[in-house]
Amino acid sequence: MRLKNSVLDWGARACVLPLLAAPVSNPDLYWHLNAAGRMLAEGRLPRDDAFSFTRLGDRWVDFEWLFQLTALGAEAAAGAWGLWALKAALWSLAAALVEGAGRLSGGAPRGRLLLALWCAASLGRAELKPELFSLAFFLALFLLLDSADRGLLPEASPVSAAAGAALIFACWANLHAGWPVGLGLIAAFLVFGAERARPACAAALAAGAAATLLNPYGCEVWTVLAEHLRFTPLLTEKILEWGPLTPRNPYH
Repeated sequence: MRLKNSVLDWGARACVLPLLAAPVSNPDLYWHLNAAGRMLAEGRLPRDDAFSFTRLGDRWVDFEWLFQLTALGAEAAAGAWGLWALKAALWSLAAALVEGAGRLSGGAPRGRLLLALWCAASLGRAELKPELFSLAFFLALFLLLDSADRGLLPEASPVSAAAGAALIFACWANLHAGWPVGLGLIAAFLVFGAERARPACAAALAAGAAATLLNPYGCEVWTVLAEHLRFTPLLTEKILEWGPLTPRNPYH
């Protein structure tokens, strides 16, 4: 029985291999690397658009600057293989967290099924991109909150919950603008989760929101987010990767 379970576990985990073998590049990757190169050349974070034809010189809030430097560091260390290794590490981490989330709620069978379905759904977008950090942060945060809600972790005090959330969101806000979904996740557990954990969730939500301001652009990351939300209909129409999965996209 143990051998059978082990075979099933690793069979499900083998579904991650196509994600790791998918191309590293996407339309934005080398733009990100150029942005990092500009930072190193100028010795400062970008404050104006140097790459766009139509908005050259306009104000630029580069909320993914830390991802860009990380990717450039990986490329400098090992060239294209360094970029592939960074992509493989992030996708593997996300896969482990997905399986863990399934196992937490339904044991090994659900963990395997969730992992296989997630890998199939992710294959069309399995590149190296800053969204991978949001994926990893969200899944790790979900596992922490769900484990605490089920009483599987020692009860956290509001102070320790606030400190942990501040650390997570201060990093997240400098890597990718997906941090609002993390705040929404905490809010969901605050409203619907176990009553005993609500003081810690409230403290984590307040501290996490405040920690998003710990970035070189301050509250401007919130302004950029509001602009993205305002133009979402246009973005989903004009930018294919913002839209839903569709057979018109050959990657999908």
